[in-house]
Amino acid sequence: MKGFKKLVSAFLVVAMVVTLVTITPSTDANAAVTIYSGKKITLTIGKSEKIYLKQKGAKFKTSNKKVATVSSKGVVKAKGIGTCKIKITVGSSSKNSKVTVVPKNVTIKESPEFIKNRLIACGIRPINNVVDISNYVMLELGQPLHFYDADRLGNKLVVRMAEEGEKLTTLDNIERTLSADDIVIADSTHGVGLAGVMGGLETEVEPGTKNIIIESAIFDSVKVRLTSKKIIRSEASNRFEKGLDPNRTYMAIERACALLEKYAGGKVVTGTIVYDKTNKEDKKIEITFKNINDVLGTIIPNEEILNVFRKLGFTYKIDGEKIEVTVPSRRMDISIKEDLIEEVSRIYGVDNIQGKLPVVPMRKGSYDKTQREIRNKMIALGLNETLSYILINDKEVKGYTLDEFEPLKLLDPITEDRNTLRYSMIPSLYKIYEYNSARSQKDISIFEIGKGFYKKGEVYGEDTKLCALMTGKYSIGLGNSKVVDFYTIKGIAEEMLDYIGYEGRYKFEKREMPKEMHPGQSAYITVDGKNIGIIGKIHPNVTMENVFVLEINLDELFKNRVGKMKYKEISKFPSVKKDVAFVVDKSLTSEEIEKAIKNGGGSILTNIEIFDVYTGIGIGLDKKSMAYSLTFSDNKKTLTDEEVNSSMEKIIDTVSKKCGAELRK
Repeated sequence: MKGFKKLVSAFLVVAMVVTLVTITPSTDANAAVTIYSGKKITLTIGKSEKIYLKQKGAKFKTSNKKVATVSSKGVVKAKGIGTCKIKITVGSSSKNSKVTVVPKNVTIKESPEFIKNRLIACGIRPINNVVDISNYVMLELGQPLHFYDADRLGNKLVVRMAEEGEKLTTLDNIERTLSADDIVIADSTHGVGLAGVMGGLETEVEPGTKNIIIESAIFDSVKVRLTSKKIIRSEASNRFEKGLDPNRTYMAIERACALLEKYAGGKVVTGTIVYDKTNKEDKKIEITFKNINDVLGTIIPNEEILNVFRKLGFTYKIDGEKIEVTVPSRRMDISIKEDLIEEVSRIYGVDNIQGKLPVVPMRKGSYDKTQREIRNKMIALGLNETLSYILINDKEVKGYTLDEFEPLKLLDPITEDRNTLRYSMIPSLYKIYEYNSARSQKDISIFEIGKGFYKKGEVYGEDTKLCALMTGKYSIGLGNSKVVDFYTIKGIAEEMLDYIGYEGRYKFEKREMPKEMHPGQSAYITVDGKNIGIIGKIHPNVTMENVFVLEINLDELFKNRVGKMKYKEISKFPSVKKDVAFVVDKSLTSEEIEKAIKNGGGSILTNIEIFDVYTGIGIGLDKKSMAYSLTFSDNKKTLTDEEVNSSMEKIIDTVSKKCGAELRK
């Protein structure tokens, strides 16, 4: 019965109501003993049967004289109900036979009128006294039973998981194909019943049945539910699915045995087979009178609440405002204090509870001050705030990152398309892009401040992140639009980081990129040498459209907090803009060129903005043209042409020397 330890959620009790005995010989591998008759002997108490052998001079020995005795001539006589072995020895050879002694026959007939009337009233068709008793006890105590024809079973009864594709013909004469998730009752060779759902046709009780095995059990309610959904729902499965009282399992089998003795002429064999690992203690739940009234929005007197518990058969202990309620094991549906509150409302009367509007206290939004500043800046830069799902597909969760982490997958997701908590926010915003793109919306500039979730080792965590996605045309204000490229979203990142006080502390570094990012148009964002995000174009393997993304881990960014944002006065004097283009090696980065421009520009150079990168005819195979818009201004005066031109000359000279650049004419 080892299978019970893994498969039965509570316990299994098996009893037997029988009349006949089947003897199955067990043979020694080297035996030479030949039995002519007596291989299978059926006896009731007081009856005898002789064992006939081919050989002479045999010796006979019983393993239990209280069950059966055997004479020197091989005459077996039944003494008491049970089983024993008869050892037959001839010289050095021997054979063993198993003997079982049973009482009088069970009689299959029509049920008494009170049993039939009860079954009919409950919508169950009467069949015969034995089957009707099992259904009657189920209605009476709520515990499903199953009766097996003992003579049609093998030499053992086990509970196990079904084999994938295993066949079983149920009582409705339909062959069922089982899966590895189904629980079956089986004998030594094959399944004879579908646990908690329906018995098998092969071992059903029929008019010729004499010996009965009774099964009373509690099975895993979840597994029974899954099996009944895909195969068939029954009166038994309806009860197993909801959970059963473990204290009624013994009660039910004893009640069935008593009815079988009284109305079927059977006699119960001494002893039962039991596997019991259940907790039969009553549940204790702590609650207060205030808890109940706060949830229900009522002012129910304390005595009225206690009266409800008394009506339900719940005992309780009161310690001041606290109540310790003891819930009987039969109430499987009550396990937490909210269940108790529901019972109070039910018995007190829902109609007696007056409705009123809830009072919800005001609270601050989820963004802190710096996050609100970032949000406002992103909106000012022309991006639209969005809100995406935090659940994505488990196949997408490791995209757009090279970080090592364990995804957090839901145990019971609503859909397989959203079964895992996101780590990166880019997949979430990309789904928004796909949705809008499919509806001919090609100009998209969106951002979101949200959470990414992870498990690293034994640590569960979440990070606050800023994510942006841009594609198509980007515009600020009326009539000023441009096609989005890498430098567009890079400028967004720079403006935001400068705005919150990280000017001069961040860099864009080119390293190994995730496979979803374009290696030639992507970079990592670092602050003080520490990686805080990623920026770039989504790889053509993902989409052929020019889609650019930005993601910054705000929690990592804020670990190096800056002070209060400092604002500088806008110059009241006019600024001067100059454009310049340099021809440089393709390997040279914009960062290196911008650094040289700053060194040569001096204090009057206030802004550098790249606006064009060109490769192709007239430049050279290993060269590229990089064009910059330079802004010059002074807070104290209006700049003269001489001052601006002097600064430009120094810039051109510095870039030429440090970067090997040539001025594009």
